[in-house]
Amino acid sequence: MHTVLQVSDTHYFCDPGGLMFGIHSRRSLDHVLDYALNHHATAELVLATGDLVHDGSAAGYQALKEALERLEVPVHCLPGNHDNPEVMAAVLNGPRVTCNRAAELADWKIILLDTRVTGSDGGFLARSELDFLERELSSVRNRHVIIVLHHPPVQIGSLWMDDIGLANAAVFLDMIDRHAQVRAVLFGHIHQEFDRLRRGVRLLGAPSTCAQFKPHTLVHVDDPLPPGYRWLRLAGNGRFETGVARLAHPVADDDH
Repeated sequence: MHTVLQVSDTHYFCDPGGLMFGIHSRRSLDHVLDYALNHHATAELVLATGDLVHDGSAAGYQALKEALERLEVPVHCLPGNHDNPEVMAAVLNGPRVTCNRAAELADWKIILLDTRVTGSDGGFLARSELDFLERELSSVRNRHVIIVLHHPPVQIGSLWMDDIGLANAAVFLDMIDRHAQVRAVLFGHIHQEFDRLRRGVRLLGAPSTCAQFKPHTLVHVDDPLPPGYRWLRLAGNGRFETGVARLAHPVADDDH
């Protein structure tokens, strides 16, 4: 079994004291990473699924890079709607924390896609991304596949969030329907746990490492649940176990 972690929507700022919906995002991530190091120390790979730095600043990415390097395993990062992909790629380019688009782990291949649209909170897979995905899927032999993106490719049941999901989700879903080796799709953006089975493929959303959004709402509503991350344990036969790990309580302003 191989363990993979998904951390998402870290929303770092240039300002070390920056708050995301009242949550100190840097301090909150530190607590989440401490928890991961204590409870999933055997993790071999981490996927950071977008909205990594809220203000897109180089200083924010540098601070995030230093935080993630504490995990001492490869971390693959993709952009969300709040990220600056050029700055992100320039800073997150070390030997451990990278913007690499694919990873291999024994019998598994993981493919990362960019759904960011400049000036929009919603997502879209450009033709170049769809072509990249088709090439990657067509080249996979005797491996199971996980696809990773920021925006959800299905409606999650919150009207305001469904309006800013993946605009061309139907094209994406049609593509994965044609490739039987796809086992799961991971995404962020929604700041909440999500788990749905569609045509044999698990569609999995993750909580934020800072602020949480309450499910099934018409408008944005904060959720008092603590921050967390998703974990996956991958078996060689294509099966996997997954769940969400959370802190025991939200991170207060005076937590250190």
